[in-house]
Amino acid sequence: MPLNPDSPLARLMNAPVRPGKVVWIGLRGARREPLDVVEFALALTDGGLEGDHYSRKGGNRQVTLMRRACAR
Repeated sequence: MPLNPDSPLARLMNAPVRPGKVVWIGLRGARREPLDVVEFALALTDGGLEGDHYSRKGGNRQVTLMRRACAR
C-alpha cells in the first residue's frame, strides 16, 4: 500500500538525510518487558536487532529510531 504523500511519514521519508549518531540502544526481549540498554547490537539482514522481540516477527516495526533535539 503506497503512502499518502501528504502524511507526516511520507514527508519524513522524502526529506533530506541529515547526519546523526546513536546515543544508546535498548533491546526488549518480550513485549512489555523492561528495556535492556546495551553497548552494541547485531542488525539482522532479515529484520530487526538480535535479542529484541521484534527481530522474530518481521513486519514494519523492526527498529525504532528516535530523534533527540539538540541545543545549537
